[in-house]
Amino acid sequence: MAWTVDLDGNDITAYCQSINWHARWSRPATVVVQCPGHLFQAAVDQELHLYDGGTLKFSGPVWHIEPTGNPNRTDIEITAYDHLIYMTKRLCKQPSDGPSPFNVIELFPVFDTYITAPEVMHAFMRSAVEDPFATDPEVGPVAAPLPWILGSPSGGGDVSIEGAPMDTPMTLDQMRQNLLSTGQLAINVTPGIGASTIDFVTPPDKPGSSVTTFSYQTGAFNSQEANYTDDMDEVVNALWYLLGPRGPRAGPTAPNRPRGIKINHWAGSITPTAANAGGDGEGNGEVDIPGDQWPPELKARFFQSRAQYGYFQEILVKDDNADEQTIRELFEEQWANEAWIRATPRRFVNIKPERGVSPAFGLGDFVTMEAGGRLNGGFSGLVEVFEFEVQINANGVVAITDIIASDDGSGAASVGG
Repeated sequence: MAWTVDLDGNDITAYCQSINWHARWSRPATVVVQCPGHLFQAAVDQELHLYDGGTLKFSGPVWHIEPTGNPNRTDIEITAYDHLIYMTKRLCKQPSDGPSPFNVIELFPVFDTYITAPEVMHAFMRSAVEDPFATDPEVGPVAAPLPWILGSPSGGGDVSIEGAPMDTPMTLDQMRQNLLSTGQLAINVTPGIGASTIDFVTPPDKPGSSVTTFSYQTGAFNSQEANYTDDMDEVVNALWYLLGPRGPRAGPTAPNRPRGIKINHWAGSITPTAANAGGDGEGNGEVDIPGDQWPPELKARFFQSRAQYGYFQEILVKDDNADEQTIRELFEEQWANEAWIRATPRRFVNIKPERGVSPAFGLGDFVTMEAGGRLNGGFSGLVEVFEFEVQINANGVVAITDIIASDDGSGAASVGG
């Protein structure tokens, strides 16, 4: 099985001294190739394709070129991103069927209409594809079409992301990051020549079946190195969010605080004892509306953590854009994910498969990682792949040099809404 690279269909594999493919789930992937600079020329916006045995693994524009020269030779490094990179260059707008088509400021109709994170992201991407400002009424298209084939959004269940950001305009990439933080969105890219298919889904909340196993000193013995770290640094089981904006608000009546006196406070807070609090300070302006409870499995997780490790507290202030309370539900989902992950010590596992092993897994797949007993008793676990890196040298030998995966999200409780 041979790995090959081409630029706009012109094969440059024979010139490549190294090929580095860094696949990322829900984020732009990259391919970096290094070649002798005197053998050919490259240009930004050419499309680079990476194949494994004839199967297209990557497609996207050349985004960065760096030729260098010294007294003895010249070299060129070519960096390409997959087609998601265009999200950094387009703005979130209401789609054509919105009440104010292609408005970049008022985004709330999209959240009101499309509800789930995959649907919201799909709507904003569709508006970019349909954007009339890329067409002149007299001369027709004045900009190259976006290389996106949008699939239908799927998943989401009863999880809604309500409340539109006020910090607008914002890029599609900023919106992507906001929705990814809730744990309710994943973006799958299927590479294609000239355009890639982009699907918007909700990540699974239950572990899937392992598609492959990497073993050190056990099983298939197909890994050459392994190490792991158990770390308590990030453990917090009493996590608070304070949501902006901060300003004078009516506080509860107390002997030392007469009725009507304003106190300087944040607009909202999210704590382990009150999910969906209804907006701190709402109601009659003096008493908060009682909040709903977190899902039982989430509460059990951080209460068990307190019983085992102690009471570990941290407060994070979210007030950069002065609209955080407006989009409170987004932060509730984010809080639930962070609280789940940080309730227990983190285990960081590093396994390097043997050279010559090509990835038989994809982004979002579950793989098993295991080590034999001589590695401090060993370990075995199922993890979901978020990133991986593949290097191919001048002789065509492949090596999986990095796998970034986690089991922390598996079974994480969703707030719903």
